[in-house]
Amino acid sequence: MTNPILSKREWEVIDLLMQGKSNKQIALALGISQRTAEFHLSNIYAKFQVSTRVELILKLAHLTGNVKWRKLRQPAVAEPAQTSENRSWYPLEAQKTSQPDEEVDMKIFIKLKYVLTSIVTALAAGAVWLFALRQNNLLSDSDVTRWSGLLAATLILVGLAVGLVASRKGSSLLKVCLSTLFGAGLGPVVIPLLMTIAVTPLAKMAERMGFFDASTMPGDIASTLGTLVMITLWLALGIGLGTLLLALTIKKPTERAA
Repeated sequence: MTNPILSKREWEVIDLLMQGKSNKQIALALGISQRTAEFHLSNIYAKFQVSTRVELILKLAHLTGNVKWRKLRQPAVAEPAQTSENRSWYPLEAQKTSQPDEEVDMKIFIKLKYVLTSIVTALAAGAVWLFALRQNNLLSDSDVTRWSGLLAATLILVGLAVGLVASRKGSSLLKVCLSTLFGAGLGPVVIPLLMTIAVTPLAKMAERMGFFDASTMPGDIASTLGTLVMITLWLALGIGLGTLLLALTIKKPTERAA
């Protein structure tokens, strides 16, 4: 397919569409009506021979491969100013175009991208920690086999939580990776401190109150409980620290086109 020639305004619409903006958000960013934004989208779809946002993204990816999609740009053709006088020239069908299903598909696509990125990052951080602990003889092969499934589920939950928060804030994928890496990677560093200053004193207090007797508790049960507590702390710290970094990110407001 030959690269279509689009107007400057149509490329501006594609810029915003690729950022995951809805029709209403595109219209607000460009200072035009939603009906006009939908008209531009209708023309773009026709030129690329697609019918939905997702199809357009896939078509751009197919045309460009690993090259940034903006390099598709051709010299823009002139288009008349969007005024109240010439806006009535638009076809009635284009003026009434409404694409709620496409907007839902796009939001799901973007949310899935954030979540998958965050989950993969969390699992990678956990794998690095397991490898480091095993290499330093702090974990045995049996420990890795026994706890790797639960730990993987914990890290998936961390990635899921951070990814969902990131998708709502509109953070970049780089920020998602860094936030998830910060939460999942820093957790094991903080856990020993929390065990010393909080968990151990609470366990001793519970023992004095008669909830259990540490002297009669089998060693394997005590070890299992301690590991479960540490994995739970890793989950809480991963989500807490990851979302905290996202919350501290200062996001610049979108500049409105003239």
